[in-house]
Amino acid sequence: MSLVTSNKIALFTTVNSNYINYAIRCFQLFNEKNPGKFDFFLITEDNTSFYSDKLKDNSITVINMDLNDVFTPEDSWDYPSESFWYLKVPEILLEKGYKFSMCVDSDCVCLRELDFSWLGDDFALAGSPRMRNDLSEEVDAYYYLDVVLSIEKMKFLADTFDLINRDKIIDIHSGVLIFNNERWKEEGLYNLAVKLFSESREGGYPMIDDDSLLALLLLTSPKDFYKHIPISWNYYYEMPVYVDQGGGNAHILHMNYVKPWVIDENNINKNLIKGHEIWNNELK
Repeated sequence: MSLVTSNKIALFTTVNSNYINYAIRCFQLFNEKNPGKFDFFLITEDNTSFYSDKLKDNSITVINMDLNDVFTPEDSWDYPSESFWYLKVPEILLEKGYKFSMCVDSDCVCLRELDFSWLGDDFALAGSPRMRNDLSEEVDAYYYLDVVLSIEKMKFLADTFDLINRDKIIDIHSGVLIFNNERWKEEGLYNLAVKLFSESREGGYPMIDDDSLLALLLLTSPKDFYKHIPISWNYYYEMPVYVDQGGGNAHILHMNYVKPWVIDENNINKNLIKGHEIWNNELK
């Protein structure tokens, strides 16, 4: 018997207390461009009572969870445990009646209405392909890890895990992800991610951020679990030193170089400036 009871997409993000207010604003912009398309969920272990009125006004449901014991970071890591928790959420949202869910980083600015007519049963996870910074070509998941990880860690991964898609699957950036919740659970991808994280950590070569863990997941599970969607759904290539990197037609502007709530006086990028203006209600 199917657990699905809602025809909406569950839009969620995982944050700590520092990002709660940013997540609310992010959700507001997605709702403005896609009215009635989403239900909104904030995933955190922190107390949200200070924001209770704002959360209620924006119809945002809080799901309190704590996976620190599962995804235990080192003190020296730049990324908190919460950055990995999205891997569990599709199973929780399936139990709440949602077939599809979408995870976004809180520094994403939705610029346009999103067309989900491509949704179907033929994938577990969909996301934009990782591109070279000059957008000249798509980047393999193995190549991405080989660039960001040490030689020793790459040797450990090759010796420890069955990299069935080595040099054969395009990487997906974790900033915007769409899940088929049913298939994600059926294929056991959360459990596999936990196994990869735990064995890497226990072996002395941990995956210290969500993008490297996702790349390892892509490399160790069947290719047909994954679907690549246009880069306009996760356009994170705009940099403040360039006037334009081609993101004028982006659907979701991912402002990971200059946060939309931060003023950078050296920023000359017209798309990042536009994202900042939209975030701060400065456009008429």
